Amino acid sequence: MILSIRMSESWHRNRQEVRQPFSNTLMPHISTNFGNSESKMGKELISRLQECVKQQDENGAMTIWQQMCENNIEPNYATYNLVIQMFAKKGNTKSASQWFDSMIEHTIRPTVISYGSVINAYAQNGDVNGAIRYFKQMLSAGVAPNRIAFNHLMNAHSKAGNTTQVLDCLNSMHQYNVQPDTVSHNIVISALCKKNDISAAVKVFDRMVSSWRKGI
Repeated sequence: MILSIRMSESWHRNRQEVRQPFSNTLMPHISTNFGNSESKMGKELISRLQECVKQQDENGAMTIWQQMCENNIEPNYATYNLVIQMFAKKGNTKSASQWFDSMIEHTIRPTVISYGSVINAYAQNGDVNGAIRYFKQMLSAGVAPNRIAFNHLMNAHSKAGNTTQVLDCLNSMHQYNVQPDTVSHNIVISALCKKNDISAAVKVFDRMVSSWRKGI
C-alpha cells in the first residue's frame, strides 16, 4: 500500500498540509517548535509505536506516527530511531535512509543508534559501500562509533568477502576505546573461515578467550 509524506510546510502561518508520494512510507515534516512527547497522549502513542516496531508492523507504526503528527506530538531522536530500526532490520535501505535524512532535515541530531541502524540496513542488504558511507558520515559528524556500529560494519564487510577490512575494523575498535565482544570476534572468525584461513581464525578465537579470562 502506497502511503505518503505528510508535510506541514507553513505550520505557523496557516497549518496547511501537503501530501506527496514517497517510497511506501509516511514521512513527516513537522515543526520542532510545538508539541510534547511527555504528555499523557504522547507517552501512550510512543508506547504503541514501540510495540509496532517490536512486531515489525510497518502499517501500524505509520498510522501511529500520523496520529502523533495530528496531535502535535513532537518527534525526537528516540522516536526516529525506532522507525529507522524497524526498516533496518528488514534490510530496507531506502526507507531507513529516508527517515534518517528526514531526521536531519528537522534539525534532530542523529545518534550512534541512528547511524548504526542505517549501517545495519545496508549490511542486511549486502551493500557494503552504503554501510561504509554512513560509517564515515558518522565519524565526520563527530559521533563516536560504538561496538554495535562496528559490528554492523564488520558484518557488511564479511558478507562482501572483505576479510582484510573485517580485521581492520576489529583493530580500529581500540582507537575509539571500544572493546570487541563475542559477536565481534565471531564475525571475524566466520570471515576468516570463509577464506579457509583457519590458523588466523584460531588466533582470533584465542584472543577472544584471552579477553574473557581478563574480564574484558
